[in-house]
Amino acid sequence: MPGTCSVCKSKWRSEIERQLIHCEAYRSIAKQYGCSEPAVFRHKNGHLPKKLALAKQHEETLSSERLLEEMADLKARLLRGLEQAERANSAAALVAFAREVQQCLESYFSIADRIAERKLVQAVADAGGLGERIAAARKRLAEVRERVVEDNKSQAGEPSPLEGMP
Repeated sequence: MPGTCSVCKSKWRSEIERQLIHCEAYRSIAKQYGCSEPAVFRHKNGHLPKKLALAKQHEETLSSERLLEEMADLKARLLRGLEQAERANSAAALVAFAREVQQCLESYFSIADRIAERKLVQAVADAGGLGERIAAARKRLAEVRERVVEDNKSQAGEPSPLEGMP
């Protein structure tokens, strides 16, 4: 009979789990809390609730979205500065603001792309193998169609209306 997980029994369990969620090295966690590296590894893979990892991803997404809001605010302020520089006919200020707006927009779109990619990856993960199930269903449908076509040929001697369908 296997023993109880040493990490689960540890008084430092919540701290160990917090560090695991933040991708700290197993070796450093084990050394810091006096447990074995394999025990930390087994705990993460077997006992650490998946919801905690999902919560961390959600937290990162929310944090990124807040950053996007701040970037949008910064972009608006930079554009106002750019307009003021244009009205003042200040070439140096205009160039400086234009450069800042460009860098701000590049950062903004880069962050937005990463958020969209993370959401897409999460949606695919949430689908729970939906793509594989669809592929299996399509394969099964093709097999059934093939059998129907063969049955129709053998019964009537004529081609089936299903013949040649994808």
